[in-house]
Amino acid sequence: MDALAMQTIPFEPQPLPILPTILSLGRRVNIHVDYIPVYNITERRERLQELLQPYGRIIHITSHHHPTSKINYDGTSLILEVHKEAPNDVQLPRVAQIKERNILLAWSGSPFCFRCGSGDHIKVQCPLPISYDITMDQHLITPIMARAFPDPKAPVINLG
Repeated sequence: MDALAMQTIPFEPQPLPILPTILSLGRRVNIHVDYIPVYNITERRERLQELLQPYGRIIHITSHHHPTSKINYDGTSLILEVHKEAPNDVQLPRVAQIKERNILLAWSGSPFCFRCGSGDHIKVQCPLPISYDITMDQHLITPIMARAFPDPKAPVINLG
């Protein structure tokens, strides 16, 4: 692998390095996680892998917390490789708990309301008051689940 990383492709103004790719053993979902109460990236990865292990493995993770920044943002992006044996309608947690705090997991695909947790509508269509916040107002016993991949037979939702 190191020998491959040392190779380049001729290109102007400078050669491009050859970067290895990750072998895929299943389907991938790019997930964004918000409100995670763990700032140490190693512990964050362990907690997220613990949560998502039944569905696949995390093959890449990026923390968006920057301790030197004045912006207080505790998001994380990850790529979950879903087990290849998993059915097309596999469900992943959309809202789950880590350290007794609700975290939100977002990916493109099936509709989901980040205000109340329903899969019937999106946040702008939510009947609950704007002040309701699923990350604070509801103690979860089990995660709220949603499809990992869109249903190819689902009707198109008009948001306009």
